[in-house]
Amino acid sequence: MGDSWSGYNNLGLGFSSCMKRAFITGANGFVGSALTNLLLDQGWKVRAGVRRPGAMNRLGSEAFVEVVVGELDPKTDWREALEGVDTVFHLAARVHHLKEEKQGAEEIYQAVNHHGTKALLDQATRADVSRFVFLSSVKAVGEHSLPGQRWDANTACRPMDAYGRSKRDAELAVKAANLDTVILRLPLVFGPEVRGNMLRLLEAVADNKSLPLGMVKNRRSLIGLGNLVHAIHHVAISPKAINRTLFLSEAKVFSTPELIRMIGDSLGCRPRLLKVPPVFFHVAGAAGSSFEAILRRSMPISRPMVARLLGDLEVDSGPIRDEIGWTPPYSAEEGIQQMTLWFRMMKRSLEV
Repeated sequence: MGDSWSGYNNLGLGFSSCMKRAFITGANGFVGSALTNLLLDQGWKVRAGVRRPGAMNRLGSEAFVEVVVGELDPKTDWREALEGVDTVFHLAARVHHLKEEKQGAEEIYQAVNHHGTKALLDQATRADVSRFVFLSSVKAVGEHSLPGQRWDANTACRPMDAYGRSKRDAELAVKAANLDTVILRLPLVFGPEVRGNMLRLLEAVADNKSLPLGMVKNRRSLIGLGNLVHAIHHVAISPKAINRTLFLSEAKVFSTPELIRMIGDSLGCRPRLLKVPPVFFHVAGAAGSSFEAILRRSMPISRPMVARLLGDLEVDSGPIRDEIGWTPPYSAEEGIQQMTLWFRMMKRSLEV
């Protein structure tokens, strides 16, 4: 990632890394590449776990890492990758695929996200790894919080799909492991090099598409990439984070229209937010279907994403701030600006 927009260097993390050694699974992904660069800048030696050779193209040209190729699979032998490692950052996971068949999805997600994680944990324990940081998801808890309520450590886990159940079961394996662990539950992540539905939203705003979301009054917790990787590093070296399960989010809670307007402001355009009563998205029949069709024509997203644009999902990130002592280096507005700067640079490069 280019220095002109990443901004993840010299953050004053407050602890001494002392040439610690890390193994990162999913090191070439959206989060993994940003974390790899941050750890390198903070003086860590990094061993990067990737699925395919030559997959580290997101790292800066001067970055040096030792690349280990391997699948997140219960049968994978990670002994060589874990040799001499102080901290494992486990980011790799089987994520959602819109066209994936429902039949067999449970087995696929469990094999990778649950049993693959457990196998890595067992091998990390035998390798005397000091700490295991696991990136989980709010989907391990569920899909929507009730209006006016925030999920916290006491909220019961009621995952609604195969992915969420696999992350919940992986969390249970992490908690049962005989080594120091940290679990971070992430909401939607935004930032440079974002993909998926957030990228589609960026494109819809930039292309001046009509979005019938102007009357939505939901509350969504999100986390910016810069704050996320800073928090991951913080919990890896803070003694207060050991054996904790922590929600992570920006201090600001977003409504969907607020998020869209912030993106528009940062892109220098005024989003076309149509004032359509949200009830039309929920009622059965032609009216609801037609308004949903308008939204899906504006940005080709899945039906579950439509629900997320309308519903609440608010988490309590107070413990990681107040009890663990993490202070985010960026405001939500700065995180949006980092993302839209990258987006403009990407669009310009495609136009050349």
